[in-house]
Amino acid sequence: MKHFLRILLHRDHLIISVLAVIIVCLFYFVSMNISFLSPVARAIKDFSMSDLYYHILWTGDEPEQSEVITLVDITDLHKRGQIAQAIEQVNEQKPKALGLDIIFEGLKDDSVGNDSLVNALANCSSETVTAFKLLDYNAPSKTFASALHSFFIDDVPLIEGYTNVLSNGTNGSVRQFSISRRTKDMEVYSLPAMLYMSAINDTLPSSVKEPEDRMINYVPTHFPVVRYDSIIQKADLIRDHIVLFGTINEEQDMHYTPIGKMPGLEVQAFSLQTLLSQRDIHVVSEPWLMVLAFIFCYLTQFIQYSAVRLAAQRTDTISIFLSGSFLFLRFITFSWLGLLAWLGFILYVKCNIYLAMTWIFAPVVLVAEARGLYSAFVKTLCLKYHDHFKWIKKSLYYVAPEAKPTTIDNEELRVESASANVVDADITDSETLPSSPNNPIA
Repeated sequence: MKHFLRILLHRDHLIISVLAVIIVCLFYFVSMNISFLSPVARAIKDFSMSDLYYHILWTGDEPEQSEVITLVDITDLHKRGQIAQAIEQVNEQKPKALGLDIIFEGLKDDSVGNDSLVNALANCSSETVTAFKLLDYNAPSKTFASALHSFFIDDVPLIEGYTNVLSNGTNGSVRQFSISRRTKDMEVYSLPAMLYMSAINDTLPSSVKEPEDRMINYVPTHFPVVRYDSIIQKADLIRDHIVLFGTINEEQDMHYTPIGKMPGLEVQAFSLQTLLSQRDIHVVSEPWLMVLAFIFCYLTQFIQYSAVRLAAQRTDTISIFLSGSFLFLRFITFSWLGLLAWLGFILYVKCNIYLAMTWIFAPVVLVAEARGLYSAFVKTLCLKYHDHFKWIKKSLYYVAPEAKPTTIDNEELRVESASANVVDADITDSETLPSSPNNPIA
């Protein structure tokens, strides 16, 4: 047990793990600051294991139908008078809350339609939320300079919620939604947040308000869709439900999500459901990701080193083959990565915890390269400065200057195997490895 702990806690594992993390950080810094590498940086930025997780979830059982949220589709309605009539019909069914995911810009020539829309909205309950859009984002101050509102907002006392979606600054998948944003004058809330407050008839609790941005939980769910001409016939899907009113098949309002192309109305529904179900996805912060990356790098280095030593100590045909095969460590590494991916999936599905596995996979994959750099450095010191640094002799990769090179072709395994006897001699006083003509470490 003492010997195992000395191997496990050897400083070489620590140095190699730190070096692997540093290599990843340098690569990320370079890709973010050199223009011709910007496509690589964007690809890394837009990659998320959550896309794979949702693909697995949605290819399983049939999604459950929501009993809380209903979508009303008015894609085929273009006149404001017709839209006003649909709004009146929805209100007659007494929904729990109504969210209008439509912005009515300016007055149109159809004055009758304008008046009908204003009258329909004036008769809406206080639980009705209309949409607006934030414009002109100022990055230094993290505020929006202006907003686009519907023409009636000064005449009808209705609350508003912005409908901007978050796409991480790219054209990639919409994975997050926001709770609030700041304008020049005040703090404003998103449409899902305002509907949530209307549904519970209260303000946002602190547990919901923080953080401002959160991941959308695309748990397999089917939201019932009611066409504008079937509102009365399907009143049971509207009464005491939270209704989102907008377009389903409008191409301009389509967004890419982890589960495919989706209308903005449905994105708002999933965002609202995330708040209502209290099943927020907790994203592990970057400092903790760095800590986890280091820990997994350390375990990867220890597992690979132990596997090599185990194979080198055996003299059977399979072990000799494995000790000379490039595929040996690759197989171990990819098996380890598969286990880490499975653990990340379980944390996401069962515990609603998201690990950005890119920050863990990348340094784990680069452990072999970090070990190669470190072993080359140690061997160079062994040849040139053997007597100047006493700590070299305690390295797992120490090679005596007079030692002849081994004939193993695999560079990674040669470094591991050639130093195994020296390591054991330094770590323990009595334990030695068996030698034989076929043993690559003899």
